[in-house]
Amino acid sequence: MKGLKVRGWEVIAIAIFIVMAMAATAMATDTYHRDYYSNCPKGADVVENGRNGTQNRGWYTCECTSYAAEKMFEHGVKLTDSYKGVTWGDPFQWISAIDKLNKAGDKSVTYNKSPKHMDIAVWTNIGPTDTRYNHKTGHVAYVESVDGSGNITVSEYNYSTSHQYDKDKSGNDTLRAISKGSSSYPDYFIHFGAK
Repeated sequence: MKGLKVRGWEVIAIAIFIVMAMAATAMATDTYHRDYYSNCPKGADVVENGRNGTQNRGWYTCECTSYAAEKMFEHGVKLTDSYKGVTWGDPFQWISAIDKLNKAGDKSVTYNKSPKHMDIAVWTNIGPTDTRYNHKTGHVAYVESVDGSGNITVSEYNYSTSHQYDKDKSGNDTLRAISKGSSSYPDYFIHFGAK
């Protein structure tokens, strides 16, 4: 392509278009957001630590856990709070749930620090403290993409906006990009074998 000149603003415009197209595609295929958003607690409706009591797959609706479970269902993994006979509970407990499965001889679910597309990202020590366990509840998110350097893009509920799909500063639904090595990078990635 001899003689082709590209100005800096054109490169930026193309990059913005690609990111917007990826976000629109993720939202268009996000059945959880489409099917459950109207059930999310809002304002004065938020009760019992922000939970509205409506449950999805064993977790409260509009929490990160029920969103992650729904994303796994979309990809053929029937994740519930009692998946494979183990209680999964809050996100900080998910790694120990896998350890219990593995100890019982079921190696079908694994975790490590290497992300893959369609994994569940896990933060084990963030969020409010669960007084039942005197531990922070943790957080989970769905891995939408991974680049060659290990940087990830996630979709999630109940992270930057309480009981909502993640929002940007303008209030629009968005994906979150997280650089490998940053303080906000997940502790682990769970490989459920989603397809």
